Amino acid sequence: MSNRRNRSGLANPILIGAITVLAVIVAVFLAYNANNGLPFVPSYTLHVQVADASELTHGAEVHMGGALVGFVDSVQPERAQNGEPIAVLDLKLNKSIGRLPVDSTFAIRLKGAIGQKYLAIGLGRSTRTFASGSTVPVRQTSAAVDLDQVLSMFSAPTRQGVVASTVGFSDGLAGRGIGLNDAIGAFVPLLTDLEPVARNLASPNTDLGGFLHGLEAFAGTLAPVATTQAALFVNLDSTFRALASVATPYLQDAISATPPAFSAVIAQSPTIRPFLTDSAALFSELRPGIAR
Repeated sequence: MSNRRNRSGLANPILIGAITVLAVIVAVFLAYNANNGLPFVPSYTLHVQVADASELTHGAEVHMGGALVGFVDSVQPERAQNGEPIAVLDLKLNKSIGRLPVDSTFAIRLKGAIGQKYLAIGLGRSTRTFASGSTVPVRQTSAAVDLDQVLSMFSAPTRQGVVASTVGFSDGLAGRGIGLNDAIGAFVPLLTDLEPVARNLASPNTDLGGFLHGLEAFAGTLAPVATTQAALFVNLDSTFRALASVATPYLQDAISATPPAFSAVIAQSPTIRPFLTDSAALFSELRPGIAR
C-alpha cells in the first residue's frame, strides 16, 4: 500500500511539470510567430508594390482606420516593367476585413517621430475588390517623409547660412521694438482693405485660375525662345555698357533738357490745336479724284 501511494504521489508532480513545460513551449512558439499571425488561422494575402520600402521590415504592422488588421510577412526586391527597382510587400491580413476595393491606397507611415514604421490602408470605394494573392500597383502606394530626410537638408553650408541669417536679423531688429509695434499697428488698415480684394480674387467671376493657366501657357510659349531672349538680354547689356561711356554728361544733359521741352510743348498746345483741327477737317473733306 505504501509503495502504491508513493508512486501516485510522484506521478502528479511529474505530470503537472510536463504540462507546464509544454504550455510554456507553446506560448513561446506563439509569441515568436505572433508577427506572422496565429497558426491555422486563415488570412487574406496581398502583394503591394512600392517605389521604396522606406525601411519597412518583416513583421511591421498593417493598420486600417487605426485598427491592427495584419502584418508584413516579407519584403522582396524586384524590378518594375520599365526596369526601375521596386520593393514588394507581402501582406497577411485578417480574413475578417474581407476583400479590399481595387482603388484602396497603401501608405508607409511613422509610428513616432523616430522609430518603427507601419503600413496604413486607405479603404477605397470601388465595387471591384482584390482577390487573395493579388498585386497592388506602385501608383496606389506612397511613403511619408522621414525626419532624418528633413534634417539631412541642413548641410554644413546651410547651417552656416541659417546662423548668419539669424544673427543678421537679430542685429537688424535690435532696438527697433517701437518701430515694429507701429508697423504692426499700421497693418490693420491694410488687412481691412485686403479682405474685399481677397474676396474678389476668390470669386469664380474673377477667374483667377484661368489667369494662372493663361500665364502658364504664356510661359510655355516663351520657353522655346528662351535662348533668343537670353541673347537679347546679353545684347542689351552690351548696348548699355557702350552707352555708359557717354552717360555723363551727354545723356544726362539730354534727360535734364527733356522736362523743359515737354513743358514748352504743353504750353504751346492751345495754339497748335486749332491748326490741327482745321487740318483734320481739310483731309476729311478731300476725296480721291475720278479718272474720266
